[in-house]
Amino acid sequence: MPAARFLGMCLLVLLSACRADRRATSWTPDPHLTEPVAPTAALPEPLRTADGTLATAWTYAVPAGREAIFPGAAGADGSVYWLEIADAATGAGEVVAFRADGSERWRVPIPAGSARSAAGTPEETLLVAGDFLVLRTGAAPVACATDARVVALRTADGAVAWSHAFAADLAEPRAFWSCSATASAPAASGSAAVLVVTRCAQQGRCAHAVEAYALAGGGLRWSASVPDAPAWTFGLGPLLDERGDAYVLGGDERGRRLVSVSPAGKVRYDVPAPARASALVAVASGVVIAPPAILDAATGAEIGSLAGSASAAVAGRSAYAVVDAFAEGETAERLERVRLGTSTPSWAVDVGRIPTAGVGTWTLAPLPTEAGTLLVGSTDWETGHVSTRTSARLREIDVDGLEWMRVALPDRGRDRYESAVLADGRWVALVGVGWEPFGEPAAVHEIRAFELPGRRPLAWGWSGAHGSAGADRRAR
Repeated sequence: MPAARFLGMCLLVLLSACRADRRATSWTPDPHLTEPVAPTAALPEPLRTADGTLATAWTYAVPAGREAIFPGAAGADGSVYWLEIADAATGAGEVVAFRADGSERWRVPIPAGSARSAAGTPEETLLVAGDFLVLRTGAAPVACATDARVVALRTADGAVAWSHAFAADLAEPRAFWSCSATASAPAASGSAAVLVVTRCAQQGRCAHAVEAYALAGGGLRWSASVPDAPAWTFGLGPLLDERGDAYVLGGDERGRRLVSVSPAGKVRYDVPAPARASALVAVASGVVIAPPAILDAATGAEIGSLAGSASAAVAGRSAYAVVDAFAEGETAERLERVRLGTSTPSWAVDVGRIPTAGVGTWTLAPLPTEAGTLLVGSTDWETGHVSTRTSARLREIDVDGLEWMRVALPDRGRDRYESAVLADGRWVALVGVGWEPFGEPAAVHEIRAFELPGRRPLAWGWSGAHGSAGADRRAR
């Protein structure tokens, strides 16, 4: 290679590194941000059965013919809420509330009929906001609906506190919308439910707005139109950060955009987002996680990246994500810690196997705890000549990458742990019984709860797929 060409390549590498360093250091962390600390003493041991399997605190069998959308939400008192869809065509069913001890608190019909999530994700459908349980109803995934509304139930008894129909606001009574909201920090915008409202005319033209409704009464507090809105993809927001700022990720064939709205209803910015950003899964600590990109919440600029994942959580100044990785010729799933503002993992731990050659792992999103650890549930599966065999486990890995616990979960041989939530020292999971990796979804489901003493949700500066913590330090 000619010397001039070699020197030119070296200079290009150095310039790229400098640009990468500048990008990585452009993000300024919140000076009040506290980094989670790994445990320094042994954590309380959970109860196990004689064969070492994690003991079940309580089990609920989802009635045959019903679909549980879980975890819908978890309250600060350990209560768990979810939806049971009785009619897949209409979305009709019930809202269910269970106490921490596994007893049923209340069960009420879904108000105004359908509560089918347009995105098919629990956090798009149900959320705890203060003393209210907020859900949106009547929204069809592929067509406009005239009965779209937001409803607030009282967490104490399931009674309807208020209900607001979007059709009443529209000149053209056709609307579809999605919501992923919670109570904003009181210092910012008080107790409000924030939603993305999409209004579509019959000609197919759509207008979009981020709107806030007062939890006390359901009145519209503000509505912020999104300028030049693209055809938003459902399931990409909004999420709220610690200050109450809302973030929405959308896109069409022209590309993706990230929009942020302040607690006062003002559009903070509307900027292009990385085309590879596939979802909006976490916002906290001054960053927005839109895998694989890590974006600066103040400007929307890209400041780092993950290896590619839709399963991530933010705790302190780090992001924790389950990513696909290749090690020694084998495909593996890894839990990685990436310092915010960088793209290089500070550590990585193998947690499963990417589906290949009849084997694989279904890994759940990491759940941060106050103890400085993350809980990661997973189901290994292997397809043989006759049927599939599964084995499930729960692992606890601290923020320094050290494993504190690895325990088998109850498994009949074809169980898949599909989703989970951490509710006041209990890990509660939805389990598909009789699951086949390449067949129909499991027809029978159970909700299983496990006591994990000393493990409570991290109550400050974290956000993930199923909740976040606000400036008032209340879990959302």
